[in-house]
Amino acid sequence: MKLQPRMWWTAFNTIPPIDANTDVITKWLVSMRAAVFVMTTTSALLGGILAASVGRLDWLMLALVTIGLVLAHGASNLLNDYWDARHGLDTDDSFRVGYGPHPLHSGIMTSGTLLRGTALILLVATLIGAYFTLARGPLVIAFALAGGLILMLY
Repeated sequence: MKLQPRMWWTAFNTIPPIDANTDVITKWLVSMRAAVFVMTTTSALLGGILAASVGRLDWLMLALVTIGLVLAHGASNLLNDYWDARHGLDTDDSFRVGYGPHPLHSGIMTSGTLLRGTALILLVATLIGAYFTLARGPLVIAFALAGGLILMLY
């Protein structure tokens, strides 16, 4: 299947319709609800602005924290869809299924594909967190665990 970079951009700006000809990257971006990543990116950039205001901006760290937060946000959305579908909360007439393609209800992916992909996304986010722990100290673990708890309880 041909990759569709224009659709990737669209998936970051809105929730495009999905069909059999949609490439796999677009399907993952839509499933992760990439259109709302602007919130997460803005939060990270605000942290960068605060760091710059005290002369401590590190561009590599800002890039990594932004990527890690966006990946964690996407994984949270995927796990939320999995959990809600599995427990009968996301049904054909529910709000979540109605506002955009649901990865399981729309047939974008199977439960196994969703879980394997989410595990890979969380692995990358965890590796970024491990790097931050080594670079900045064990307090990072407390923030990561708090974020993981929020992810699981959301």
